[in-house]
Parts: sequence; structure tokens; C-alpha cells
Amino acid sequence: MKDPKTGEMKDKITAFVVERGFGGVTNGPPEKKMGIKASNTAEVYFEDVRVPADCVLGEVGGGFKVAMNILNNGRFGMAAALSGTMRGVMAKAIDHAANRTQFGNKIHTYGAIQEKVARMTMLQYVTESMAYMISGNMDSGATDFQIEAAISKIFASEAAWTVTDECIQVMGGMGFMKVSV
Repeated sequence: MKDPKTGEMKDKITAFVVERGFGGVTNGPPEKKMGIKASNTAEVYFEDVRVPADCVLGEVGGGFKVAMNILNNGRFGMAAALSGTMRGVMAKAIDHAANRTQFGNKIHTYGAIQEKVARMTMLQYVTESMAYMISGNMDSGATDFQIEAAISKIFASEAAWTVTDECIQVMGGMGFMKVSV
């Protein structure tokens, strides 16, 4: 792309949408991922593809900004998705604690279990609250939520690992068993 002020050529990224019907668009096999399996991931190949001007997202040379906005949405989405994941694994652990008897009592009556459940509930609540706050800002037209989205992704990822580990601890040996869903 030529800089209109200096006339010098600069490498810039442009974001665009293409359809297979344009010709020259092919893809490789689906990747075998460890997570986010509901979203297909594969390499996409372009060969002599003509992209109509109305298929450019944003401005020519403004693809980096488009990519960053997509990443921000993905980061926020991690908090929303992991909030639900935490809620689901906690439900299984809490059900187990309410029904498992050890030393003559249901294990949910023990302080150590109660503290684990309280901490997990706090982490899930904060994660869900961040997702609602960021989505509310986005819905109201805010364009500056990059920091919040990044923070929510990091916090949610770490919280989900902690909650999952604590759920395994609450469930004891049953925490390592595979169950049908």
C-alpha cells in the first residue's frame, strides 16, 4: 500500500470476507484440538482469488485494527463461556458433597468443603460479573474495552483452572472418573 503523504510503499494488512463461490478458496483438514471443539479450525488457502471492494472489512490497510477487535470479542467471550463451565463443574461437585457420607456425616457439613465451595462460588461470580460488565459496555456502544477484555480472559482462565481443580478435590476419587454427559 502506498502512503498518500510520503508516496512510500508500506506493508499493511487488509481484512476481507470471501466466499468459496469466488473461486480459488480451499481449506485443509480440520485440526484435532484439545478444546473449543464446537468451532471448526482448519487452514484456508487462497489462489488467485479476486476480492470485490465491498468485501473489505474496515479500510484497506486497516486489517490489524479489525483483527484486534475480533480478538477483544473472543477474550470477552472466554469469560462468558468459562463462567458457565465453572457453574457446571461446581454443580457436579456440590451434588457429590451433598450426597457423599464420610466419617458419619455428609461431606458438605465439613468446613474444608464449605470453604472450597465458597471460594469457587466467588471466582465464578466475579467471572460472570466481568462478562456482564463488558457485554453491557459493548451493548451501550463503548469502543474502548480492550483492557477489560484482556483482564477478563486472564482472570477467567485462571479461575476456571482453580475451580476445576477444587471440584476434583471435593469429589475425591470420583473426580478422576469419566462420566457420560
